[in-house]
Amino acid sequence: MKEKIFFLTFIVLLCACSNQKPQSQEITPAAEEEPQSALFAYPLPTSMEITQTLETLQIPYLGNLTNNPDNVYQYVSTREKALNLGVYTADICYSLSYNMRQEALSHLKAATKLLDELGITSPFSEQIVNSFKDDNVNKDSILIVVNDSFKDTYSYLRKNKMEHINLLVITGSFVEGLYILTQIASPDKENILKTIAGQKNLLNEILKLYEPVKDMDILKEPYEQLLHLQEDFSAIKFTVDAMQLETIKKSTASLRKNII
Repeated sequence: MKEKIFFLTFIVLLCACSNQKPQSQEITPAAEEEPQSALFAYPLPTSMEITQTLETLQIPYLGNLTNNPDNVYQYVSTREKALNLGVYTADICYSLSYNMRQEALSHLKAATKLLDELGITSPFSEQIVNSFKDDNVNKDSILIVVNDSFKDTYSYLRKNKMEHINLLVITGSFVEGLYILTQIASPDKENILKTIAGQKNLLNEILKLYEPVKDMDILKEPYEQLLHLQEDFSAIKFTVDAMQLETIKKSTASLRKNII
């Protein structure tokens, strides 16, 4: 039987909502069913770094950096579907941060298809879907909904022994976010270089999550690929120089190519 859960929340991994209170129309978050247990609390911080950096530097939206929603039809294995669910949710975040509603909706539809094929039904209400189309709905209001439900969903999957799906989605989101950053980075964009350097700590935390289950067949390949990426980050401290940037850029692009 398919598990009926609210999985909208993986969108927020790379795209937590801002601290501003939305002033336009809001959508109502789903109510929590039970308190969170510390044991199953989401172990990584939701990251605002990428969207804050892009907005601060006023870097234009580059839609060609995202994964084509039509690629969703080529994913067959559970690993491919879970990894690309993470990719698409990061793309939703990237598009929403620029208020590109149609692009975000296209990626949302692709993510919904993968959720269904993974046996995780995402009950996107008509109100939520329509909010992507309605310019009167503040983008921050949409992000509040996904942010509020993220930790509950992570907890649900852990409680139901679906850590492997969690890890693959997190991996896909991380790789896509890093890919976007490295593609727009250049030696003269210091804020982006510092943000890339900061992904070293996040990568280390993700690898710690892999440790107890790294020998699962479905996780072996992504775990090993992340280890190689960790080696590229090993000498990085507070920022990255031109040579380090090129190395990480190539490694991330190669890793992403294997995913999508």
